[in-house]
Amino acid sequence: MSGESKFRLLAAFKHLNQKIDMKDFKSRLMLQKETYLLQEMGLHLGHAYGWYLHGPYSRDVASDGFQLVSIQDCKDSLIPLSKSDKKHINKLKELISEAQQTFSKMDEDYCLELLASLHFVLKHGYPHPKNESSALKQFLALKPKFSSDAKKALHLLKEYNLT
Repeated sequence: MSGESKFRLLAAFKHLNQKIDMKDFKSRLMLQKETYLLQEMGLHLGHAYGWYLHGPYSRDVASDGFQLVSIQDCKDSLIPLSKSDKKHINKLKELISEAQQTFSKMDEDYCLELLASLHFVLKHGYPHPKNESSALKQFLALKPKFSSDAKKALHLLKEYNLT
């Protein structure tokens, strides 16, 4: 992972008004899913993702997260974001906000895992789903805990041009 990509990730989280936190599983899960969705929305970070028990996972993101925690308050570590970068980050903010309204009884980590995991199956699932119906079936076989929310999540992904 290049240093520039790592610092772009840090700048993205600053723009999200979030600190990178690696203290517990929930924080690390949220970092993984937000970074995945940022990339899928068009922010170029260069992280490779595979499937893990809790959805898309990148070793590079985990490594970067642990490295960035200690320097995130240093002003020297910031790099400027382009208007396009900010647009992608703001789009993620909107998606998270809308997901929290849609799934109002659930925490942000639930929403992020649901959206990122469903998106991963839609775009990168193996075997590649033939259509949305087969993608939902494949997704629910992997993540049955989301059975009551999967269709609403698919609608949100469509609304944000992520299908």
